[in-house]
Amino acid sequence: MGKQEQNIDSKKDKWWNRISENNKVSLIVLGILVFEVFLLVLFWWIVDLITLKYFLIYVFTSLIIFLLCDTRVQKCNKIIRKIWLILLLPMDFIFMGYKLIFPAFTILMSYLMVTIYSLGFPLVIIKAIDYLFNLNFSTSTIIFITLTLGAILCVHRPNFIQWIIKKQSPLKDWGEHKYEPIMQELALYVTHKNNINFLIYTAYFVFFTISGFMEIQYNEALISQDLDKAVLKAFLVFVAYSNMVGKSKEVEVKSKPLLDKIIKLITIHD
Repeated sequence: MGKQEQNIDSKKDKWWNRISENNKVSLIVLGILVFEVFLLVLFWWIVDLITLKYFLIYVFTSLIIFLLCDTRVQKCNKIIRKIWLILLLPMDFIFMGYKLIFPAFTILMSYLMVTIYSLGFPLVIIKAIDYLFNLNFSTSTIIFITLTLGAILCVHRPNFIQWIIKKQSPLKDWGEHKYEPIMQELALYVTHKNNINFLIYTAYFVFFTISGFMEIQYNEALISQDLDKAVLKAFLVFVAYSNMVGKSKEVEVKSKPLLDKIIKLITIHD
């Protein structure tokens, strides 16, 4: 038995040692985030179970015990203080859980703020143009333009994301607490344009996988024929724009040499 246990332990060590340091750190980070998201969901579920009546009973009881703790009745003080400590246990668990889920909450809030602003700005502009010029844009057209411009803003205008986090979100550094600069730094780190680009491709991958299955298996659209087509066209335009921006760096045409050659061609005489 001892040799078998040693062989199992050695296999585990070899399996762990085969993983690079970067992947090990990534697995640890992923595990922490999954655990924090689980705690966040659990906390939300517990809060949903607690009705207003029980919450008010808890608050009222805690208030009475707190007031009794300040009285000068020495005989009851020990018992009352023990009850007070027991009543504080839920608050201690809530505070501990809040500290544990705070990083995951910051990351989720970062992506939520970026999504709201990146889609909200194009949507407001499109609706305003539609109203002013009476263009009667369809819902599919609005979704197509909004998704296209939103993705382009997130990936190809990184200053826009920094402006959201630093100026317009509750995650910015207010200068009131020590954790605020770290929270803002984490928000800026996870909303880097490469990370946003990966999430956009992942979201489209999931959508098109489900949409393709629904169409092939059941001959039905995931949302509707027009909306599915609008999402597809938005993705194609985003990919085309991203490739155009990438290829523009390989273009051998520079403005100043091009201008010099044009002027020479215009002014040259035989």
